[in-house]
Order: sequence, then C-alpha cells, then structure tokens
Amino acid sequence: ICEVLEHPDLKAKMERKTLALGRTMRWNHVAENYLSTFRGVLASRGKKEAL
Repeated sequence: ICEVLEHPDLKAKMERKTLALGRTMRWNHVAENYLSTFRGVLASRGKKEAL
C-alpha cells in the first residue's frame, strides 16, 4: 500500500488496469460471452448431427 501511495504513476497504472478489467465484467460483456459459447455449442452439435 505504501508503495502505491508513494508512487502516483504506479497508482494511476493500477487504476487503469483495474478499470479495464472491470469493464470485461459488465453484464453486457458477460452476456455476449455466454451467447458466443452457446452458439458455439449449438454449431458444434449441428455438425455432429449432420454426420
């Protein structure tokens, strides 16, 4: 904690990285990931049924 408080540039870098990570956890992003996964499963299932 002291290291971060003593180095504003480090603090700013950590804040940017945390914000970027947090954006990936927003519901709309999570929902898109789920949809992509489900679509991939359905596409794979369709290919197997075609065999």
